[in-house]
Amino acid sequence: MYEVELKLRIAPKYFQSISAELLRLSFEETPADQLDTYVRSGKRRVTARVRKETTETGAKYYFTTKKKAAEGAKDEHEVEISQALYARYLKRPIVLCDIPLTVKKKRVHFKGKFENQAVTVCLDRARGPGRIWLGNFVELEIQVPRRRQIHATRRRLKRLVEFLLPAAARLERRGYRRMLLDVLEERCD
Repeated sequence: MYEVELKLRIAPKYFQSISAELLRLSFEETPADQLDTYVRSGKRRVTARVRKETTETGAKYYFTTKKKAAEGAKDEHEVEISQALYARYLKRPIVLCDIPLTVKKKRVHFKGKFENQAVTVCLDRARGPGRIWLGNFVELEIQVPRRRQIHATRRRLKRLVEFLLPAAARLERRGYRRMLLDVLEERCD
């Protein structure tokens, strides 16, 4: 599957109005706490992470690999894993300046349809280890099976952004891992 995503940095004061509009559009809401730990993938240009996601129904564990694909999309593979396998992956994190690359998110997932396409919208408050604040974000994502669908899907996401978000939202091209690396690289110098 190809993940077509737009991420925007936004002031938290807009979270409530975005949530209300998504609920009005019949999106389903699920709050979650996520802990992403980036681990060595063993392959060049492949990002690997394990995730512990805690919701009101309990914790689930995932292993995800991502690599850049055509036109800025990502080729993503995510599988649910056992708690024991998750614990084994945690023993091989990527570390910079003696700090493991981890990102904690207070996330609210919204799943629904826009223009007859399944869409996930996430409202995130993200931070790195310790007191590293990464920011408040809205992520909009659609998964498509074919590369030829990427352009049309990106246009659909842009229409949803125009519909949902205030003009004050700023496009964020970096992923959470890259944002964290940028902060740590600056601190390590």
